[in-house]
Amino acid sequence: MKNLLNVLIVLLSSFSLFAQSVAGTVTDADGNPLAG
Repeated sequence: MKNLLNVLIVLLSSFSLFAQSVAGTVTDADGNPLAG
């Protein structure tokens, strides 16, 4: 039962993270922007 509760908490928190818009530039170790 405790495992089920933990799974539900993780799922709900991941849905709230996906609901937020993410903006920015992904760069590699040299500071060059990555395509994608």
